[in-house]
Amino acid sequence: MTMRRLFFFPATVFLVLAAIVPPPARADILLQPGLRLAPAEAGSAPQLALTLDACDGGTDQRIIDTLLAENIPATIFATARWLKRNPDTVKLLLAHGNLFEIENHGARHRPAVDRPIRIYGLKAAGSPEGVRAEVDGGEQAVAAATGRPPRWFRGAAALYTAESLKQIASLHQQVAGYSIAADGGASFSAARTEREMLTARNGDVLLAHVNHPEKTAGAGVVKGLLALKARGYRFVRLDQVQTEELPPKQRMLAAPAAPVAAKMPDSVTTPTTPAAALTPERTGKTPLEQSAEGTNRPPSAPPPPAHTRLRKPPAP
Repeated sequence: MTMRRLFFFPATVFLVLAAIVPPPARADILLQPGLRLAPAEAGSAPQLALTLDACDGGTDQRIIDTLLAENIPATIFATARWLKRNPDTVKLLLAHGNLFEIENHGARHRPAVDRPIRIYGLKAAGSPEGVRAEVDGGEQAVAAATGRPPRWFRGAAALYTAESLKQIASLHQQVAGYSIAADGGASFSAARTEREMLTARNGDVLLAHVNHPEKTAGAGVVKGLLALKARGYRFVRLDQVQTEELPPKQRMLAAPAAPVAAKMPDSVTTPTTPAAALTPERTGKTPLEQSAEGTNRPPSAPPPPAHTRLRKPPAP
C-alpha cells in the first residue's frame, strides 16, 4: 500500500503540470525596415529627414512651435485617433503645407502584424483582415483631413511580418522605416534624446514623437533640432527627396506552438523581453535596443520559451 502511494503522487503532479505548462515555443520573426535618404548632389548641404509619430493623445506644442519658428520641415505620421482629437493642430499643419506632410500611422495604433500577439504592450492587428483595417482606416482619415491620399505608412511599433509587409505594399502604401529612433518612444529624458539626435549624419531619417507634451523627451527633440541646424544640416520631408530602403532587421518573438489554458497561473504568463537578432549599430537603433538605461545594447538575457510579447518603456 505504501509503495502504491509513492508512485501515485508523482503521477498526479506530472498530470497537473502537463495541463498548465505550455509546449515548447517556436521562434517567430518580426521585421524592422530601415530607411535613409538617397545621396544628395555633390556640394549640397547635408540633409536629414525628421519624422514625427502622432500616435494618440495631444500635441507637443514645443516641437511644433520650433518647427514653425525655424522653418524646419517634418513628415508627421498621424493615426485616425490623433487626427480626430487634435483638429486645431491639424488646421495649423495644413496652413503650413510648405513645412508639414501628413502621412498614415494607422487607424487605431495597432501594430500591422497579422498574428494575435502583443508588441511593446500594444495589441497587434492580429490577422490579414486586421492589417487591412489598420492601413485602410488610417488612409481614409488622412485623406479626409488633407484632401489627398497618403503615400507612406508606418505601423505602430514599426514592426511587421514578411506577410504583412507584402500586404501593405499591395494596398499601395510604402512602409516608412527610419535609421535613428531618437526619443525611445518618448520615454527618454531630454538630455538623452538630444544626444541621440546629435548622432545623426547626412542622410539619416530621424524618428521621434509629437503626441507627448507631458514628457521631457520633447524638450530634447527641440534642442537636438536647433543644434543640428546650427551644424549646417538641412531638413527635408519624405515627399521632397528620393529615399533608399535598408535591409530590414530581424527581431525574434517567442510564441507558443499551441494555445495556453485560459486559467493558467499568472507566474506562467509573465511577459519577457526578447533577445535582438542583430548587433546594434550607430544608426538603425530601435526603442527595444535603447530600453536599457544608459546603453544602446539589446538585453542580454534570452527569453523564456513561452510568451508572445515584446516589451519596452511606455509605449508611444
